[in-house]
Amino acid sequence: MDTEVALQGLRLGVNGRVPDVAQSFAMVDTLVGGEGCSEQGETLSRLGTLLPVEQGQENDEFFLTLSAWAATPMCTPTRSPCR
Repeated sequence: MDTEVALQGLRLGVNGRVPDVAQSFAMVDTLVGGEGCSEQGETLSRLGTLLPVEQGQENDEFFLTLSAWAATPMCTPTRSPCR
């Protein structure tokens, strides 16, 4: 990626919902890409999180939501409606 892109409000979801707990990345507000980007990726946060097992490791499905990507507001469960 040649240019930097804004990334804000990263939340983890499991099995079709975004839990209120385990959202240590919700306050992420950073730029990704640009000259500082390497093949190994980028560190977004020094924090980590744990989500509970709900349906077992074979059946749980995880996803990410973002408040903004490249200065474009996104629809998230905590931010509605999108503009």
